[in-house]
Amino acid sequence: APSPAVVLESVRSLYADGLEPFGRILLRRARERCAASSSRRGGRLASRSIDEGPCVDPAALLRICLASSELDVRFLGPHEYKVLLVGVPATFIDPDLSEDTYPLEMWTHAAQYFRSSQGAAAMLPGGRYACARELVEGRAPFVEGRLLGEVCHIVQLAISR
Repeated sequence: APSPAVVLESVRSLYADGLEPFGRILLRRARERCAASSSRRGGRLASRSIDEGPCVDPAALLRICLASSELDVRFLGPHEYKVLLVGVPATFIDPDLSEDTYPLEMWTHAAQYFRSSQGAAAMLPGGRYACARELVEGRAPFVEGRLLGEVCHIVQLAISR
């Protein structure tokens, strides 16, 4: 299980990215943080896929969140929850909004980027979050300077068109 410090930092980093810390996204971020920590200690991931990285038990993650005085866990249904930072305004980007506020120039650059991509560079992982993360980490010019939450929204808009 990740340490309470890793969980808290994971939530903080999701806030910084403009992403609402739903349980499934927090789980993924905690896995990313554990993988990064493992590689700094000399560990190695067999694959770039975080799904093959360190395992984080969802129940243990939830227990850590519930035990923290700095986190506010809100249950949204039988299998979903979100984790908020106590005393920190929650301002997140909703990737499901259908409103497109991005400039036409950004979409033109995105189209050029995808037309010029070939082979492995043209392949993006499934899932909005993983796809957006790959675009940011791959330094796709049309997402430069954007929060990961914005890129998730851009990906969703592109998928829905």
